Amino acid sequence: MKLQFLVFNQELYEIIILPVKAPRIIGYSIIGFKFNDKVMSELKRLTSVDVSFLLENRIIISSFDKNNDYSLFNQEQPYFFIFKRDSYKNKIIEYSKAPYNISAQLSASLNSSYKAFDSLIFSSIGFSLLILFIGILTSRFMAGSLTKPLKALVSMTKEFAKGNYLSEDLKNKASVEVERLFRRFKTMGTEIASREREIKFQAEHDILTGLYNRYSLISKLGIILNRYRQILLISIDIRGFKGINDSLGATVGDKCLKAVADRLSSFSDCDDALHGRLSGDEFLSILAIKDKQTIEDVAKEFLDSLKEPFNIDDLKFSMNFFIGAAVYPRDGLSARDLIRRTTIALDAASQEEVALRYYKEGEDEAHLTRLKTIEQLRSVLSDDDGSLFMAYQPKLNLNSSTIDKVECLIRWNNNGEWISPEFFVDLAEKSGLIVELTHWVIRKVFQQVTQWKEEGISVHVAINVSAQDLSHPDFLEFLLEQLEEHEIKANQVTLELTERDIMNNEDRIITRLNHLKTIGISVSVDDYGIGQSSLNKLKQLPVDELKIDKSFIMTLSESEVDQKIVESTINLGHRLGMHVVAEGVENEESLKILETMKCDHIQGYFLSRPLNAEDFSQWYKKYE
Repeated sequence: MKLQFLVFNQELYEIIILPVKAPRIIGYSIIGFKFNDKVMSELKRLTSVDVSFLLENRIIISSFDKNNDYSLFNQEQPYFFIFKRDSYKNKIIEYSKAPYNISAQLSASLNSSYKAFDSLIFSSIGFSLLILFIGILTSRFMAGSLTKPLKALVSMTKEFAKGNYLSEDLKNKASVEVERLFRRFKTMGTEIASREREIKFQAEHDILTGLYNRYSLISKLGIILNRYRQILLISIDIRGFKGINDSLGATVGDKCLKAVADRLSSFSDCDDALHGRLSGDEFLSILAIKDKQTIEDVAKEFLDSLKEPFNIDDLKFSMNFFIGAAVYPRDGLSARDLIRRTTIALDAASQEEVALRYYKEGEDEAHLTRLKTIEQLRSVLSDDDGSLFMAYQPKLNLNSSTIDKVECLIRWNNNGEWISPEFFVDLAEKSGLIVELTHWVIRKVFQQVTQWKEEGISVHVAINVSAQDLSHPDFLEFLLEQLEEHEIKANQVTLELTERDIMNNEDRIITRLNHLKTIGISVSVDDYGIGQSSLNKLKQLPVDELKIDKSFIMTLSESEVDQKIVESTINLGHRLGMHVVAEGVENEESLKILETMKCDHIQGYFLSRPLNAEDFSQWYKKYE
């Protein structure tokens, strides 16, 4: 799972990207919420501390009362003559470096602790002065018997002001009242110390499991580095945890998390063994490798301990895990690098469907490159500086020998470097940017269709979309608005999806495709032949066109097996009432074979490479 904070219109949002597994990753779900006063109040209720989010040391939102409490933010109040004390116990947590320097400040108010203390101080001072005055008037002996205990009380109050709440018992005999007062002072100090320990624990630990949180782990790992020759970091994710929550309920899900936390805590008795909960169902264990141990032995022992069944609510069942591992100093020298690389290894374990996956050299750089590319793509979409543009590959109608269709393909020239569409489109899908990218494509294509219409060029356009696009609640409305705005008929547009996209959330996608067909938009299955759809599924899909994958076409003139596959696919498509397109036609021999097989359309380098809008216009006019 990936998290990111965004600041928009001076308001804070958190974006959460969760993998959708069935059991492999088939997509990503994006959850976002806005931090408002209600959320901040709930945070304060859950943590018993005030929480403030800051951007560049400026408060974005806070659980403080804006009218009364902001004036006390980080302020020290004088206490008696030269002594000062803090109004709040604060802890800064850095969340990110770029593009927003967002941090959170946890502020535990000490005012309630001091209130009783102040009242008792003033009453004790008054009482002490009274006793002192009476003692001076009565006798030197009585004065001596009172001043020493009072001096002890004054000394105790000074220590309290400094944050030292431990005190010794009275060494001198005193009156019953003074002894009672001294005991009350001592009890108050113990209670204040207990409250401070509780606040500190909540700031450093996960509330549900009691394990360390991410920031405490980073801090404590930094301390123990270099104490051992090797340290093994293991990141753990529960396979199918969402299914446990959905089928057994959130209460059982929480108990599962606690059970895993207890199992981790009991695994090692090493003083420097650290265990924490990073987020959701992701945990992290930090294990020091002792002199007679090996990394492989410790990892195997760790895996074996997790394989043991868990007992939860009289239920005995086993849980499966994905595990990512990194080793100090082989995989990094800093705490942040090691934890990040362990998480990268965990993501790889989930994608590769393996139980244990070690970090591999260079994966961190690739991860950072992907993050950088996502931010650059987001910026390019916002600026629309021309580096991102559309290319158009013509399709030849074999029945009429005319160019009546084009496939619209996105291209990106990033400061002279061509970025592969497969690379950045995949990143857009994983980062939740795909809907914005597809909207950009539709606007650009429809603008170009309008311009071509003015030039006397009329072609049917095919636009690639993803399952995330179709699942988005605003997609159909946006598409219809663009058709109306550019005065384009729905039957001039085909949406191309891969088999993988259709099989992802199949029922919902089929419902959306049926809606598209009712308004006249055609649907095409791209890369047909290498996906997962069965013939039974194919006849149920509301599609108008099959595009045979180029892997069957590129060697068509040389492979009899490919010829049989392609011919049977064309016949199948026609019998199901579908048009068939062959992509990847590289030579004239393949073209003639497809004509013989009565394929409807072809596209490929033999006809033309993808062209920018201006070049396509010239090519089209010359071809016609």
